[in-house]
Amino acid sequence: MSPVTTPQDLVDTHHLDVHWLAGPTPGRPISGVRAVERLADVEGQGSGRLVVLTTSATDHAPAYELDIATRLAGAHGCAALLFVGKAEVPRTCRHLAERSGLVLLTTPETPDIARLIIRLDRLVTTTAAATLERLAAVQAALADGEADATELLDRAGAAIGLHFAYVGPEDATAADPGAVLAGEQLVGVVRAPDDEAAQLALPIVAAAVSRARQRELARLFAPTQTRGEVIAQLAFAESGHLPALVEQARRTGLRLEAHHAAAWLDLGPADASDADALARRRHQLGQVELAGLQLFGEMSGSWHIAAVTGNLLVTGTSEGSPERLLAGLRDGLGRLLGSNDGVIDTYVGVGGPWQGVDGLRTAVTEARMAASIAREKQRARVPHQFDGTGISRVLAELAASPTSRKVLDDVLAPLDELGPEKSDQAVRTLLAYLDEQCSPSRAAKVLHLHPNAVTYRIRRLQPLLDLDLESPGDRFTLHLACRVRAAG
Repeated sequence: MSPVTTPQDLVDTHHLDVHWLAGPTPGRPISGVRAVERLADVEGQGSGRLVVLTTSATDHAPAYELDIATRLAGAHGCAALLFVGKAEVPRTCRHLAERSGLVLLTTPETPDIARLIIRLDRLVTTTAAATLERLAAVQAALADGEADATELLDRAGAAIGLHFAYVGPEDATAADPGAVLAGEQLVGVVRAPDDEAAQLALPIVAAAVSRARQRELARLFAPTQTRGEVIAQLAFAESGHLPALVEQARRTGLRLEAHHAAAWLDLGPADASDADALARRRHQLGQVELAGLQLFGEMSGSWHIAAVTGNLLVTGTSEGSPERLLAGLRDGLGRLLGSNDGVIDTYVGVGGPWQGVDGLRTAVTEARMAASIAREKQRARVPHQFDGTGISRVLAELAASPTSRKVLDDVLAPLDELGPEKSDQAVRTLLAYLDEQCSPSRAAKVLHLHPNAVTYRIRRLQPLLDLDLESPGDRFTLHLACRVRAAG
């Protein structure tokens, strides 16, 4: 059989059941075949590569992720993307493929993705039968879905008489064909010898090891993550929900009567309209969370981490010295912030230590307010300690009280109806204006605006609020509401 050289040749090979979706005919010459189980793994695939997107890569994937994968494949000069079990792609995908010279293909879903890859590789490269038999042997050796990573590597190596090595993630990327991932996080890499069958099997071996490592990490961190999630609920719950949450926390082994310290890692807002930015943010959050779980898990004491609204909450609990608890938290944060590139723009606040359930809630609130202050001062990667005195203490207690928070949120409700961006601008303008004793010129310096712009904004905002800025009482209420909103 003559080797297949273009995507059109694949479509013309009718027994393959491959169909055209988009792209110029006949397409770029095909130099090799690779299967990926994550859309992000399209990045880094070589020029001329036929990239097979398995159902696990595309199932439930939103349209913007398919667009990103198409754009990456085109930019890297891939010959084609073959969607397994996906008969249609978004119009934007087709447009991106046409512009970049990439071909989009589809084939029906199959339970035996390895056999599909073997058939494609045979057509594209006329691979020797012996190589194909060895690849099939590796696939069969990986059939045990419950084996651990070490056992899977041993079985795969024994199947072809070679050695697959598992090493740390240093000097590797998620696009590496041997990348081992836990969720979206690179946790290691499988290395294969310079052998045709071993290199062809490498992505399959890495995918099996990834699933095994994810199971191992899930079992390892499940208790800590469960308690972290309960702590997060306790920290932000309405007072009426506290009794049930306290009981749930006690069942997980949390010592609520002990001292608690907290850290809030503010990773900053992500632009919801920018698909690439959202994908980077999810990757960053998962990367820092996994690093934190591993780092704090190696420290003595009781430490918990939970993702909350795109940021991270770290809490520590101790029945011993509160000072030692706080020192341990700061030490762990220092190592996390110093070793992880994903925290480069992260602002960190520290609160506590305080005792009991109320102390836990106050420590978390203090940590969030301290992180907000760190962001205002543009001090990234430097933990800011909440001072715990004066008006800061009052603000923290108000922010921690659901009843007080609701009253103050009601004051700003008319501004919230303007939408998140305009509401945030309005609160910052009012806060600067009230902080500067209603002086447009001084507020303008804070906001980097012309005084006339400040006056114009205040005149437009005042009719929206059911308050009189000439009244000391109304002015104080609005000032307090803006201050608490800005802090939390």
